[in-house]
Amino acid sequence: MGVGDFTLVRPIYLELYPVWMGRVKNKVEKDEQSDTFRHFHIQLWVSEKKEARNERELFHDCWLSKWKCNLTNPKQWVNISSILFS
Repeated sequence: MGVGDFTLVRPIYLELYPVWMGRVKNKVEKDEQSDTFRHFHIQLWVSEKKEARNERELFHDCWLSKWKCNLTNPKQWVNISSILFS
């Protein structure tokens, strides 16, 4: 997994979002003394369905829709154990 790669992340709310798409923004922290050990920054992306009235509709069949960068919350620290595929 390298900087700029897209990856799928296992989110907290599995009942609504089975996976989430993100873009890797930095390398995984390997320093065991760091508070962010085994974490990296990910830029989350969201489905772009203009006709969706709620989150359930927004993410229903989301793999068939276009996606855009989530500018509201652009980067988050994610534990490497949350990655499903890379």
